[in-house]
Amino acid sequence: MRAVVVGAGMAGLLAARTLSDRYAPVTVLDRDSLPTGEVPRRGVPQGAQPHVLLVSGLFELAAVFPGIEDELTAAGALRFDAGTGLCVFRYGRRWPREPTGLDLISASRPQLEAVVRRRVAALPAARAAIDLQRGNAEPALEDLRPALDYEAAGEFAPQYLRGLAYLKLKRGAEAAAEFQKIIDHRGQYAASPLYPLAHLGAARAAVLSGDTDTARRRYEDFLKMWKDADAGLPALQEARKEYASLK
Repeated sequence: MRAVVVGAGMAGLLAARTLSDRYAPVTVLDRDSLPTGEVPRRGVPQGAQPHVLLVSGLFELAAVFPGIEDELTAAGALRFDAGTGLCVFRYGRRWPREPTGLDLISASRPQLEAVVRRRVAALPAARAAIDLQRGNAEPALEDLRPALDYEAAGEFAPQYLRGLAYLKLKRGAEAAAEFQKIIDHRGQYAASPLYPLAHLGAARAAVLSGDTDTARRRYEDFLKMWKDADAGLPALQEARKEYASLK
């Protein structure tokens, strides 16, 4: 199921990163034409001002983008100890400089956004979703290869996208195997919207394999799960048409 994030600033990019564990694809919308480099944009008027990434912010950012500190410094950001790299003047006097062991990172806002934007776009599931939208199923499978080691933590997104890629390639048995991984492990993410969609994918995989009985059963499972869904949803409309064609 698709997720849409409005706004490609830091909050939007981090929301997209978090949603990518559960939804595929994740689309980020912004009124600006986003730059490819580290240049200011109209939607972030304060972007030209100096920025410092504080300790807790850096900690949280590194938790979802491991190694981003090195990537920022490689892009030109400055890393410094908060106690020795800042001149602090408070209460009428300058505070002494003492090392704290706590590092801050000074980077421009365009620089920070550019690095995080690249990270979001480079997520295996994100790359695969982009390739699938462009009709490039084989590259999508390659995109997902690194996810094999941790797909159990991906909340079904890698398996689902891999199944979609196999469907596009008309490889029914392999598509069915990916969707079955989701169906067999619902307890891992009981509320995942990809669970019912896996039944729809499995139905289409069965059609490709010529297994009409299995296809009919999977369509019925999906339609039962989505019986209260908005009748205008494209996936539901397509499923009803495909199911009717089997009768």
